[in-house]
Amino acid sequence: MARGVDGRLVFMDEQDRRCLLRSLARLKRASPFSLLAYCLMGNHFHLAIRVEATSLSSLMRRLLTSYVMIFNNRHHRTGHLFQARYKAIPCRNDTYLLALVRYIHMNPVRAGLTDDPIQWPWSSHQDYTRHASGTLSDTELVFGALRMSSAPETSNYSDWMSIKDPLFEPWPQEAPISERALAAKSDPDLEKLAQEHFSPIDIDLLRSQARTRRAISIKRAFSLSAIRRGRSLTDIARWLGYTVSGVHRLLRRTESQHVKD
Repeated sequence: MARGVDGRLVFMDEQDRRCLLRSLARLKRASPFSLLAYCLMGNHFHLAIRVEATSLSSLMRRLLTSYVMIFNNRHHRTGHLFQARYKAIPCRNDTYLLALVRYIHMNPVRAGLTDDPIQWPWSSHQDYTRHASGTLSDTELVFGALRMSSAPETSNYSDWMSIKDPLFEPWPQEAPISERALAAKSDPDLEKLAQEHFSPIDIDLLRSQARTRRAISIKRAFSLSAIRRGRSLTDIARWLGYTVSGVHRLLRRTESQHVKD
C-alpha cells in the first residue's frame, strides 16, 4: 500500500487514476511481474504483486517516481506526494492471498463509496468477475487458489467475495515500519517549528528532494531555527529526510555567506 503524505489525496480526478494504471502497464512490459489485485482510492492505493526478476522495492520506486512526476506536472506542484515508504507484507500462503485480494477489492465498500465493488471502476474486481483476457491484472493464481481451497463455499469467486471476514487484518501488529517513516512523524517539536514559521507550500519543499534555490533556502532557514532550539543535526536530518552531512553542508554554506558579508 502507498499512501499520500499527511493523508493528502494522491488522485484528484479520474485522469490521475488512469495515469497510474498506464504507469503500471508500462512497468509490467518493461519489468514483468504478476499484478494479482489492485484498488485505487483517494489518498492511497493497494497492490498485490508477485515479483519475478525485479525486486519489489525497485518496481515500487520506479512506479511512484513515474507517477509523482506526472501528477506534479498536471497539478503544478513540487515535492513529495507519498509517505516516505510504502507498506509491504509478504504473502506466504493461499489463505492469506485470498483474504488479501478480497480485502483490496472491498476497499471502496468499506469506505462507503459504493455498495457493490463491481460499481467501483478503479480496481481489479471487474477483471475477476468478467474473466476477460488481456486485462491489467493476472487472475489465474487467485482462481487456482480458489479451486484448491478445501472450503466448498469459496470455489466460486462471487460467492467467496460475499463472505465477510471482519477479523482479517492485512497489516499485522508486528509488521516492520520503516525507520524513516517513523522518524518523519515522531518529532512534534520540529513539526511545530515548521508549521509556525513556514507555509504549507514551503513545508512541502522542506520535505521534498528539490534542489532549487528556494528549496535550499527554506531548508537552510529551517535547519538554523532548529539548531537555535538546541536540536541536533541528526534530528534535523531525520525530519527533513536528509543525511547528516547534507544538513551540515547547508549550515556551512550559511557560515560562508556571513563571512563574505
